[in-house]
Amino acid sequence: MKVKISIHSLLLIGSSAVLIMNLLACSTPTGQISIESDPPGADVFVVGENQVARKIGVSPASLDEASLGIAKSTYRISISKDGYQQDSVLMSPSMFSRNTRITSKLKPLSLPASCINSEAAMSKVAQGVAEVQGLMRAKDFENAEKKLIVYTTDYSNVSVFFDLLGNVHYLRKNLDQALIAYRKSYAINNQNIDTQRMIKKIEQIRGSPP
Repeated sequence: MKVKISIHSLLLIGSSAVLIMNLLACSTPTGQISIESDPPGADVFVVGENQVARKIGVSPASLDEASLGIAKSTYRISISKDGYQQDSVLMSPSMFSRNTRITSKLKPLSLPASCINSEAAMSKVAQGVAEVQGLMRAKDFENAEKKLIVYTTDYSNVSVFFDLLGNVHYLRKNLDQALIAYRKSYAINNQNIDTQRMIKKIEQIRGSPP
């Protein structure tokens, strides 16, 4: 008898991707685990009770109980690829009594592809800040604003670019746009006292409630 079971969202780690497991009954006592990913070429790890991850292949992969090399206990299969959020699925020993297929649709990281490497991202942010500050010192506010529109789009989680955009709008006496930019910065980093001060200052000038 063939049994097909679809389980959505078995276990997601740092991801909102969808995992689908199809279990096919098998007459043999030991089944196979087939692992596929979209995109393919993802590293496949097994994580036992000791929580140590061990690489066992690259997707697509077909594994049996011996190749996993783990005890008869619950374990986890993790699927990881550079530039994508990691997916994991919890497995039990009973799953080796049948053929199991794991299909993982990996979700891209929120950072742009050019900024997956954190050091490269930090370097680009530093260069961008220096570039904008140079334009502001030269009082070239128009080009500084154009640069900042790009930077705030590409680095939407970096508060300093929204602070700089707020400064540019403030210096150009565009208080409404300055307040919007400062509030976006504060939503990202609510520990910046200077940002809080500028928000309160503009709200007082405009007569808005704090």
